Amino acid sequence: MSYTITKIAGLLPGMSTSTLSDSASIASALNGPITNVSIDLSSSSSGYKFMYKSTWGSGTNTSTKTGLGSSHSTRSTKTNTYSKSTFSFTVPAMFDKKVDITFSCWQNGEINYDYGIFGALDKTLSASNKVDSTTNIHATLKGKGSKSTSNTGSNHTWPSQATAITYSNIPAGDHTIDIKYRTDSSGNYGADNMIITDIMVTATMGVIQKNAYKARNISEYYNYGASH
Repeated sequence: MSYTITKIAGLLPGMSTSTLSDSASIASALNGPITNVSIDLSSSSSGYKFMYKSTWGSGTNTSTKTGLGSSHSTRSTKTNTYSKSTFSFTVPAMFDKKVDITFSCWQNGEINYDYGIFGALDKTLSASNKVDSTTNIHATLKGKGSKSTSNTGSNHTWPSQATAITYSNIPAGDHTIDIKYRTDSSGNYGADNMIITDIMVTATMGVIQKNAYKARNISEYYNYGASH
């Protein structure tokens, strides 16, 4: 018999505050199947990192989606630019090759020209709007998202559902995932952005591993209580 542990960071039903609001909140929400979680976020456009906002978009493309988006603008007026952040984490030995991580993504803009890129596990994406080599890419959102792929703005609406980007059977150890949104040399339509609305971590294990996981967390609970 197998058991599944699921942890989610995001704005979930019944929650008033998104756990994507800062790196520490993300780490707390996902702690268990993975540890030492961090993501470099920006509170402003400087540095071109991803940043958290409760509303993304503008005009007819205003979205109430809450999450992490590209910080080079809230609706880009810039070309040949990018936002890039790194998601870092550790998979404990007991979850070796039993952990999956899924990012739920929304995209609005010229989806064949301006789009998100997810780096291959432990590979570094370039700090530029370059489309990296296939060996460094896990998946892209090219062609996924809003209806229009051209330079006409009328069909740049938000998609009806998120695109899921999943990393499966991640081995034990320290890891990084680079995430980038890039724009090309012309055209700014729609919200011109990618938004991550939630991050889900699942770990599937047998009964022995489950009992070991429960024992570890009970021990951590008592150790925490004894020291506070």
